[in-house]
Amino acid sequence: MAVRPRIVRTVIDHEDWDDVTRDEIDDDDDVDSDFDEATYLRAFPDIAEAVRRGTLASGLAHFRLAGRTEGRLEKAEYLALSQTHAGPASPQVALDTLTISPSGSTLITGWSDDRFDQLTEVDLETRADSRHNWMAFPRLARGDVERTLETPARHKFGFLLVAAPIGGNAAPPIDPRAANAPVFRFASGAETRLHRVPVVASDADLRDLALAALPTAAAGELDPEVIYSILDQHVGVQIAAINRLIVDQQRSRRLISRTGPSRGRYRGTIVTTLRAGADQIVPRLALTAGGAGAEDYEFVVVVTNADQFEAASRAARVADATLGLSLTLILQPGGDPAGFGEDAAVDAARSDRLIFMDHNVIPRDLDWAAHHTALLDRAPITQTRLFGGMLYRPDGALSHRGYYFDRETSLLTRPNDVPYQANTVRLNRLVQPSRSGPRPGPVVGVPGAFLSIDRRWYETLGGFTRHYSRAAFEDIDLCLRSLKLGFPAWVHPLPMWHFERRPPSRPEPSKGGAILNAWLLHRQWDAMIVPDLIGLNPTLPGGGN
Repeated sequence: MAVRPRIVRTVIDHEDWDDVTRDEIDDDDDVDSDFDEATYLRAFPDIAEAVRRGTLASGLAHFRLAGRTEGRLEKAEYLALSQTHAGPASPQVALDTLTISPSGSTLITGWSDDRFDQLTEVDLETRADSRHNWMAFPRLARGDVERTLETPARHKFGFLLVAAPIGGNAAPPIDPRAANAPVFRFASGAETRLHRVPVVASDADLRDLALAALPTAAAGELDPEVIYSILDQHVGVQIAAINRLIVDQQRSRRLISRTGPSRGRYRGTIVTTLRAGADQIVPRLALTAGGAGAEDYEFVVVVTNADQFEAASRAARVADATLGLSLTLILQPGGDPAGFGEDAAVDAARSDRLIFMDHNVIPRDLDWAAHHTALLDRAPITQTRLFGGMLYRPDGALSHRGYYFDRETSLLTRPNDVPYQANTVRLNRLVQPSRSGPRPGPVVGVPGAFLSIDRRWYETLGGFTRHYSRAAFEDIDLCLRSLKLGFPAWVHPLPMWHFERRPPSRPEPSKGGAILNAWLLHRQWDAMIVPDLIGLNPTLPGGGN
């Protein structure tokens, strides 16, 4: 056993009592029926301080080693507390964050010194008729608390509490200032009520604060299972629910503007989210809608930045005058520019075919729309319910022809310096031509950069879940749901240029978002992926890869 630093206290009569193990103490004789751990520590602060510093395992350890001989239970300090039925003292609790949104989303972080009286429940009343209640929540290592309390790194003092609004988007708004008194309950029955005026934040900002806490929550552990175990304790599903709430809020605030010729129904609806300046709308439409067959399609551009909407409206009028296109602009203020942003576009679509095309995807073939229509007319429905095209980089190399899964093994080190292997399932993209060349075939999934899907099938699958942060993995999740029902995604030789964006530097919430997204994907789909979908050539309904 490692020797702890010795702290001299007048109460310490045994030279080597800090070398007595907890097991040795537990094997001692029975405890006096009048002994109460919490009362003992309250009555004798010097013993409590020794326990806090780790010199003693507990107040009981001191009582067995010295307290019984010293007659501690007969001392006035102890009798005064026990005879007044003061009850157990509440462990120390400190709040770092109490953040709440007007809709009722809640984030609480902090720590409790509950080594000898476990924190079991937290309550927060949000209004007279509702409250959040946490009876399961992750405990986090807190090095700062360990240093302050001068205690060995054996106990996880921190806690992370997240809750989506009760009643979801339909719940009436609350006054966050009234939700200012969380109650912390402990195994002994003790409870602590803290009063703190909450910080008021939007649901999106609160979500980002929760995501920002995830990279440090595992205290440097890189093993996904360590980090995922934190999300398993209700944190992950609550953040996912807040993600969905944010999308629903944005969707309800949309503004739709239509320009150009109009007809009752179109063969397909091409949906793009504006990610650059509005001056890119007309040149992009000229390349996308300049060939044969484009007249049978309508075009929808989702604008997530309100400052761009006026310029986008001017571009729509220019597109009408020069290209004669049917263009629908949808302003979805507050929409996440890193996400798809097409939920509102689906509602406005006037066709039975949805084509999601990223702003940085341009057809290599000017007549691609005619080829797309011919594919729908000639290919079996099993090959066209959900499919993607071939994406190429500007240098002509294949960039993406679908997804596949493989295993990844990492060598990690535990806190005790013991190395071990961590096995994870990794999502990769196919960047080499298939053995049969650019021919159609089923794949595990296709990217959302170019994804064509039957509208009824999209609605049957429930659309994009919107549980993922900033829409990562929404495309493969949709494809896996289709595959689960027996219809894999297909890839067809529709060539597209893919001008990939340089990944932005990741702010802290995005690191946490990557953790959340990986947890959602693996917890939901690993049982289906392993072992049946591992490798470049999994066996899929409708033929090999």
